[in-house]
Amino acid sequence: WGMIQDHGLFLLGVWFENAVWIETALARMTENLNNAVMGDGTQWEQSPMYHGEVLHAAADTLLIARQNGIAVPPKFEEKTHAMFAALAAWVTPTGWTPRQSDSDDIDARDLLALGAILFRDGALCFAARGRVRPENIWDIGPEAEKMLADIPAAEPLCASAALPDSGNFMLRENHSPDSTYIRFHSGTIGGGHGHADLLHIDIMRKGEYILADGGRGTYVDGALRRELKLQGGHNTLRIDGADYCGCTDSWGYTARAVPIKGEYRFGKTADFASGGHMGYWKCGVLVWRKLIYVKPDILLLFDWIAGEGAHTAERSFHFGAGKLTKNGQAAHWEGKCTEAHLHVFGDAALRCETARCAPVYNTVLPCEVLRAENAIRGNASLLTVISLDGDCRAEVLPVYSVYGGSPLPEAAAQAVTVKKNGRRATGIVCHEDNPGGASLLCAGGCEGYGKAQVFTPEVPEGETLAW
Repeated sequence: WGMIQDHGLFLLGVWFENAVWIETALARMTENLNNAVMGDGTQWEQSPMYHGEVLHAAADTLLIARQNGIAVPPKFEEKTHAMFAALAAWVTPTGWTPRQSDSDDIDARDLLALGAILFRDGALCFAARGRVRPENIWDIGPEAEKMLADIPAAEPLCASAALPDSGNFMLRENHSPDSTYIRFHSGTIGGGHGHADLLHIDIMRKGEYILADGGRGTYVDGALRRELKLQGGHNTLRIDGADYCGCTDSWGYTARAVPIKGEYRFGKTADFASGGHMGYWKCGVLVWRKLIYVKPDILLLFDWIAGEGAHTAERSFHFGAGKLTKNGQAAHWEGKCTEAHLHVFGDAALRCETARCAPVYNTVLPCEVLRAENAIRGNASLLTVISLDGDCRAEVLPVYSVYGGSPLPEAAAQAVTVKKNGRRATGIVCHEDNPGGASLLCAGGCEGYGKAQVFTPEVPEGETLAW
């Protein structure tokens, strides 16, 4: 709101030729951007929609300042440019904002086009798909189209993107609108617009959500607001059937989980991201999630729970519009353009439910949810294999240390091999330090060092994603 009100003050200062108002507004907005925009360009509230709102106020100020020959502090320009870059990393392959925290499905390509024009940035031009929107014509004039066309579009060398300060990771197949997009959040809740979504994942393919965030729905405190804000409404995991925090009202929380931002690496055949949190530390449990995305259409999801005593662990999967069916330890979801198969390992009790989602404000729709519950004792690791656009054969493999002997416990190391369309991929994940007395691990004829490894026909010797 500080950015919005001082954007207004700046415009009034320009209109009435009041230098004091202009100077005051620019000083306030520069201070706001310096405080509220993280080093990776993310606005601290962890909401792509409000990130866009703040960015619009900054960008329009910069546009009007340049049109009127008004100098803007370098920090203002630096932070504004960083916010544009973060938005380009955050958006889905269709150029829309994800529903993270208090956000709706909104086309962000008009903002990206504005950023490209302001900074003559080829990467932003590429993210805007090289064309202006009506909002750009309104703000800049009919010359906006030529201004954007004069900027050579520059496709980023790496399709996947990390916003490590805010704990947001976007794993991508490539930059085509139909490509696979996996969003993982392992950062802070943010402000009142933030949701309790630590370790949540989205999956999109062919422009369609397979797994999706429920959105915001309403700001009226009540059952719907809390259902969409709290942990059970996200694609993450809960311990002992409890959320790690509660709501005091529409904006406040009774407690917040301390996030633990993990490692990430974007490789040749696979991407890796990880993170955990201390939300269940009071009951003696630490939770950690590791993703291995085997390009283009396989996700290996490892949920590691460290603690003592007996607990239950519940994983939730909220699906986009489509039909969900359960078959033993597997589930199938079918949408309009694509499908997905989930293979849930570890003797989980699976149940299908109906919940609510809100793609836009005040529009509430039903969504289907798969919940997988496991009884665990001590350290445990739970594996889910998600196959997009067709099924796969997935098999858990025993993991040995180089010294041989008995297989290592799954809580120490896990391996899974996936066969699909004549192609085989094997992933090995190490959860403990130096299990079995040797860091070199072996599974299914594959061996290597590292905490996360993938073996594919393209890289048969293995690609290490985490050391």
